[in-house]
Amino acid sequence: MTATEKPHTLWLAFAKMYEGCGLLDSAREVFRRATQANFKTSEDLAVVWCEWAEMELKHLNPEAAIELLRQATSEPSIEVHGTLESACAVHERIHDLGLATPLPVLNHAALLQEHKRFENAFRVYQRGVTSFKHSHAEPIWAAYLTAFVQRYGTSKPERVRDLFEDAVRQAPPEAKKALFLRYAKFEEDSGLATRAMKVYEDAANAVPSRDRLGVYDVYVARAAALFGALKVREVYHHAITGGGLTDEDARAMSVRFADLEIGLGEAHRARALYVYASGFSDPGAHPEFWRRWNEFEVLHGDESTFREMLRSKRTMAMAGHTASAGVQAQTESGTVKRPCAGQRPEDGGMLQPDSKRMRVGVTL
Repeated sequence: MTATEKPHTLWLAFAKMYEGCGLLDSAREVFRRATQANFKTSEDLAVVWCEWAEMELKHLNPEAAIELLRQATSEPSIEVHGTLESACAVHERIHDLGLATPLPVLNHAALLQEHKRFENAFRVYQRGVTSFKHSHAEPIWAAYLTAFVQRYGTSKPERVRDLFEDAVRQAPPEAKKALFLRYAKFEEDSGLATRAMKVYEDAANAVPSRDRLGVYDVYVARAAALFGALKVREVYHHAITGGGLTDEDARAMSVRFADLEIGLGEAHRARALYVYASGFSDPGAHPEFWRRWNEFEVLHGDESTFREMLRSKRTMAMAGHTASAGVQAQTESGTVKRPCAGQRPEDGGMLQPDSKRMRVGVTL
């Protein structure tokens, strides 16, 4: 070995000699001993680990390569007694070899954060979320957003918003709800309640229909806490008339809206909501809705309003029976029409492709 050569190169040459002779077990033993040697710099040790992993890859043993690099990135001689640069070199090599998994990405970013290399850590997170599909990228996104909000939440809120927007844009439909709610909480924690309301509105429009009611529940609760009854009315009204809810969810929201109006002493508003929701509530299929309306009229109505409720119930029962018979006949003929969620009972209850629920007849 010449004066300019480093000791680790001798170990590498020794291992490669055995590898060239097909003696892989002997080569592994040389690498193992090399990882226990005392080198002048931890960068030399990092090179040994990477060369060993590359040998395993070359001989179609990726599981062993991954395990070696896992050991390397948690090895005290690198991350404790070594330098930040040597540890990062191993992490970068893992990525270059295509062996990265979410855990090494998280470890790499956490290591950089511990050493106050925040922008470098964020670059590692960003590379991680773009390298994996969302099921694997989800824990990286979670850590990325947490670290970014902690670092820039108050000083650079626009950068935080851009990151949240990127996160919800890349997320699959089933993951959007949690991200939107986290985004809205960031806006609330920043003292920007109006922005938070806009995030909730965007969430209700973006999440799948199965998650929409849950978003509106949170939206209503936060609107009540931050703005009061007028804003809550606005949210409820949008939810049941244009919020993309299923009939079942719109019915539930209508009853909750009516309960709000009753609590505010606005029985006529509550009645208008029951009338509205009755347009897509067959008594045979949804008896609980009609029981609630019946109780409401007993407590807050009179003989006239009670008779009107009974007339609506009979009409919807007839419409439901007619619709069921029509569906059966159309099924036999190969075509099916669904009952309209929002048509008036007099219209026969049949859904046209572009029909929508009618608007509630109350003034907000």
